[in-house]
Amino acid sequence: MNQDNFIFPVYFDTAEGPDMHGNGFFIENYFVSAAHVVEEDPSVCSAPYIIIFGNKVFLNNENLLFREYTVNDSDSDTYEKNDAADIVVYKVNGINSPLRLAEKLPMSGQQLSCNFYHKKPLPEGNATNNHQSFLWRTTGVVQEFVPKVPNFFIAKMEPRHPFKGSSGSPLFKGDKVYGILHSGGDDICGFFATAYAVELLYHYTK
Repeated sequence: MNQDNFIFPVYFDTAEGPDMHGNGFFIENYFVSAAHVVEEDPSVCSAPYIIIFGNKVFLNNENLLFREYTVNDSDSDTYEKNDAADIVVYKVNGINSPLRLAEKLPMSGQQLSCNFYHKKPLPEGNATNNHQSFLWRTTGVVQEFVPKVPNFFIAKMEPRHPFKGSSGSPLFKGDKVYGILHSGGDDICGFFATAYAVELLYHYTK
């Protein structure tokens, strides 16, 4: 299985052209990203979209399954809530991904993959691209969990992540996605633990 086939950059159209705001990935036929990636921006001219087989697939209220965004990076207290989340899910026909949300938290010290598209190529160069967005293949080592932020965890990244643009990318091993990239950059990134999203997804799809 090539997990990269199910990871897509998320674009908005602007007066200057397409602008990539982050990433997302497919679980079965559900497109998953960090909710803040698809926030409205006064500088954009369209709803967010992904490009599948050369066609724009808009991420709008018509195919929105659910959106949970209950954290604020400027207010650390919001991370202490047990229902804190940063996830959005859309139903999109035409894709059948083998990826699944992990039902268990990753272990401290576990090494996982985190692949995503970015406007800039990897520092050592990377020719693979998706509509002028370059594919990064990185790894993250899960750090100690912080008790006061139960739904989020941090991982030490290699190569170092660029600041902005990789949000929404999956942290995975095999067909299990353990985290959705929420914040950070350089060698430390924060992830929303997908173990807390499994029940949400079940609630909206049952």
